[in-house]
Amino acid sequence: RSDDAVTDLLVPFFGGVCYRYGFEEAIADGVCARPRVAFVGVSLSAEEREEYLATEAALVGARSHLRRVPGMPREPFGAFLAAVGHLAENDAGVDGRAAREYLDAFGKRRQIVAQSSGKYQLLGRFAGLIAGAEGALLFTETVRAANHAINRLDPLVSIDLITGTTARRQRKDILDDLRGRRLDAVAAPRVLDEGVDVPDANLGIVMSASRTRRQMIQRMGRILRRKRPGIGARFVILFARDTIEDPATRLDRDGFLDEIERIAEATAVYGEDEFASLEAFL
Repeated sequence: RSDDAVTDLLVPFFGGVCYRYGFEEAIADGVCARPRVAFVGVSLSAEEREEYLATEAALVGARSHLRRVPGMPREPFGAFLAAVGHLAENDAGVDGRAAREYLDAFGKRRQIVAQSSGKYQLLGRFAGLIAGAEGALLFTETVRAANHAINRLDPLVSIDLITGTTARRQRKDILDDLRGRRLDAVAAPRVLDEGVDVPDANLGIVMSASRTRRQMIQRMGRILRRKRPGIGARFVILFARDTIEDPATRLDRDGFLDEIERIAEATAVYGEDEFASLEAFL
């Protein structure tokens, strides 16, 4: 969860965590594979950059107003976001309007970077890597983004889509096809993050990093299952440069980047014009 309820409510209710088993221990025990992780930056188009900057300005303006609201918590961010959501739903005045403007801008900013055209233009170049992988998973934030990925790759590799509305039988057939290598890849918006028995795959492509550490850890787990000798785990995380996604400029690393860098066999950052070096790294 992104609202701190696990820490603030669930853990105290259940009396605390009794046991932890992290990726470092799992890798040391041979339960998980050590991955190679590539961060690949793309540029926003001129129109996307203009929209992004305007959205950032709206976000800053709304946040400035909200921080002057009496009793508004500033930290942690989950408490602030929960209070903003409450205002947006229950206040018809200027404070509620600022809260709604903040939430609209917050979501729009994520949408701009998640669906940036540069990511999908670059995605086609991954066709060879996907076809040569031992199964590939594409993680997106929305159904629309997953459809963009399908449209870009469909002429080049065998790929199918699973969404929250995919029938159980159809979902099983798709995953069986991936398991039997009749499909090269499956694209999914969040639905594969947890609770679904996904076949082994050794290449994960994240079109937009989730803003929650838990979700990214779940995605890592899909790729880091123990492999046959000679088969390595590979993770590619696409990001829009000079935005909230950029690992070089993010102020809040939320623990995920630190963790993946700690357990990885190797990590590297590439630009869209360095694809040959990226292929050699992977």
